[in-house]
Amino acid sequence: TTNEIRLIKLMGELGMCSRREASRILKAAKECDDDESKLKNLEDIIFLHGKPVLDGTGVKVHPDERNIYLGSGGDLKKADDGSLKLDGKFR
Repeated sequence: TTNEIRLIKLMGELGMCSRREASRILKAAKECDDDESKLKNLEDIIFLHGKPVLDGTGVKVHPDERNIYLGSGGDLKKADDGSLKLDGKFR
């Protein structure tokens, strides 16, 4: 929708990390492209609604979004449907 903002901007506004740092994290995750072994080796991953964000820096969210988590590759686990998600211990 028209009132969505970039995830990196919101993370900066929330004080989670700088926009530049969020951009770096998202670019690194996009390069892994759903390769579980590569993702698990990342120091930083941004999760949105419990799923790793792998679509790069153009991801947009509603300004009121708060279901964002900054974790690491070690926080990933495989869901029953085969997708990767945030380990349940953080939810």
